[in-house]
Amino acid sequence: MALLEKYQPKSFDKLHLPERIKSNILEKKAKGIFRMLLFGTPGTGKTTTARLIAQGHEVLYLSGSNDFGVNTQRVS
Repeated sequence: MALLEKYQPKSFDKLHLPERIKSNILEKKAKGIFRMLLFGTPGTGKTTTARLIAQGHEVLYLSGSNDFGVNTQRVS
């Protein structure tokens, strides 16, 4: 297991976010709103936040990283 995965927060309560952002996300999650656009500089926790929000739900995860392309979405 990589160190990144080992020390990554496993629950939304353990995620360190500003309270205004955390309460906004929890409010939208409670209303069933799951379409959110997370943006910011690398290393700010966007992917971790998205994965924690999506826990327990069937989701389509799309990454905007440089290694993302059409072949990622193709099914064999």
